[in-house]
Amino acid sequence: MGAKSTGNHPTTTKADGHLLEYFRNSFGEGGGGTQFVAPPGNQGIEATGGTISDYTQNGTHYRAHIFTTSGSFNVSAVEDGNVEYLVVAGGGGGGGGYYGGGGGAGGFRTNMSGHPLATGNGDFTVAAGQNYDVVIGSGGRGGLFSGASNDGSPGENGSDSRFGPSPSPQVVIAKGGGKGMGREISVSGPAAGQPGGSGGGGAYRMTVVGYGYNPSTPSPVVPNIPSSHPYGITQGNNSGFCDGTSEYGSGGGGAGGVGADGGGPNNHGGDGGAGSQILIAGPDGAGAPGPGSTYGWYAGGGAGGGGGTYHADRYGGGADPSGANTGNGPYAGGGNGGDDGDSRAATSGTSATGGGGGGGHAGTPATQGGAGGSGIVVVRYSTGTEVTTKCSGGLVQKHTTGPMANKTTHIFRGTGQFVVPGSSGVSTVEVLSLAGGGGGGSLNAGGGGAGGLLHTPAPVSAQTYTIVVGGGGSGAFGPGPVSSHPAYNKGQNGGPTTTGILAESVGGGGGGSNYPLRDGNPGGSGGGGSDSGSGGSNASGQGTAGGPSSSPKAGGGGGGKTGAGSGTSSNNAGAGGHGYNSSMTGVSQNYAAGGGGASRTNTGGNAAVGGSGPGGSGPKIGGDGNNTANGTHGVFGTGSGGGGGGYEEGVQFYGGGNGSGGIVIIAYPS
Repeated sequence: MGAKSTGNHPTTTKADGHLLEYFRNSFGEGGGGTQFVAPPGNQGIEATGGTISDYTQNGTHYRAHIFTTSGSFNVSAVEDGNVEYLVVAGGGGGGGGYYGGGGGAGGFRTNMSGHPLATGNGDFTVAAGQNYDVVIGSGGRGGLFSGASNDGSPGENGSDSRFGPSPSPQVVIAKGGGKGMGREISVSGPAAGQPGGSGGGGAYRMTVVGYGYNPSTPSPVVPNIPSSHPYGITQGNNSGFCDGTSEYGSGGGGAGGVGADGGGPNNHGGDGGAGSQILIAGPDGAGAPGPGSTYGWYAGGGAGGGGGTYHADRYGGGADPSGANTGNGPYAGGGNGGDDGDSRAATSGTSATGGGGGGGHAGTPATQGGAGGSGIVVVRYSTGTEVTTKCSGGLVQKHTTGPMANKTTHIFRGTGQFVVPGSSGVSTVEVLSLAGGGGGGSLNAGGGGAGGLLHTPAPVSAQTYTIVVGGGGSGAFGPGPVSSHPAYNKGQNGGPTTTGILAESVGGGGGGSNYPLRDGNPGGSGGGGSDSGSGGSNASGQGTAGGPSSSPKAGGGGGGKTGAGSGTSSNNAGAGGHGYNSSMTGVSQNYAAGGGGASRTNTGGNAAVGGSGPGGSGPKIGGDGNNTANGTHGVFGTGSGGGGGGYEEGVQFYGGGNGSGGIVIIAYPS
């Protein structure tokens, strides 16, 4: 799943009518050599949100968005939209006072290929222009010591974490970890472990475990589990339990294993259940240490409280089978249990790991349980693999099959450099240069024209070519009451695209608006007219004219590369002109379609759709006009015009859609 995304780069381009941060993937700009390349047909993901980590793993370049506080994963552009995720909820707090149970780890969910907990978690597909909510669950509070008969209160469950639009069925929810229990007032009190993403441990002789989100339970080796388990996809494991006679807390469950039982000859609390390692955030210290001091561990259970003459250290996150964890817990984020033998207090789960808190002990003084650690969300996608190429710059694709077999392409969506080394042997390249599309007008408005498109072989020499890709023009202002309309403004023209190889591609013309700005603007393709205005003219060889308006009630369509915008018919708006089909990215893609014109509510006329591919085939990529809404935007990265905005008679006018930014694609034999 290759991808490209935005980060914090000082170079920005106005595309789709707003500023996008542009991630320029121009590795090795001094010439050819090792490049990071995307799979054929993939023009990438552009997204913002969280803390961004770029790293290489096994020859593949990845970008991870790491969220430790709630926020939003915002997708600006996408072709291959599959992403991998890690969603970990907040861990449960450990029980307080009299040998409290360890808190269960927060639920752990991932669709990362090859991970043992990925089963049942399917593909997650993102779309351009969508924002995906990220909610980070907080860790539960540790249980308190009441001061009465060494009794303590339970901790609190951790809070859920989630990724995705709610209430969409695609939303991924990780359940908060179960709370660890304390002995309350009497041994008959509610000291059983509690359910959660992983189950919280019980306190003081309680034989009932806290069960986790794991469909493999009930198990014959675990007593007192309900015969009908309520959960489906695995998120964690059960806590340990006590044998009914021992007084020590059991360990909370973890994502990678069940919590250990409390008690036994050494008077110890149970270790927390093992966490799970996942290398999704990159080598940046994310996650907690694990066995062997390796990084990237999450969702370890909290250890139960223990103590006595023969106290033993108990650790969150599961014991290291090698024994290397002695005195060094917690592992995988789980908190250590308290121990009255050495007056050691319980510790909290590690933040941003979903680790459960450790259970308190009943010594003098008795202690409260540790708090659960907060959760985390990580979203990751590939930005390419390493190969050797002749030239450098942009997003690189090296094709072995399909319509571009044995060719290399360089794709630019903003400012960058195409570098031809003297030793490359490249003297001729195929270039597609597309400017930004024009924005739609407002109030019975015309659609925006497509950006000018040039596609031809051209000679190159050993030098650096500066690439500047034009952004989409903003649609005319709206919506708003008729009384506030600012002179019925037109849509803005799209920005030009320059390569230094071909002539300048001219930005698409903005759509016309109501009198006196009724004519569509000239451009690469012309904008549609409005209010009996003319369609804009086109640049020679780069596009077509916009459609005229023969009616004061409707707007003409913007011109496309291969078809002029349609004029109005009675009160019906004109459709956007058809675009241009190219397979230079390795897959068939339409570019440079015109935006559709708009009508208004009281005329009986219809708004029009934007243009699509040649002859009307392929998906629609130009923006639609609207009778009683803003015009829609052109599809990102296609250089298409925005739709015209409509008009509700005497009440409201509506704004035009934004034109989409252009693109430059350069190809040569591999």
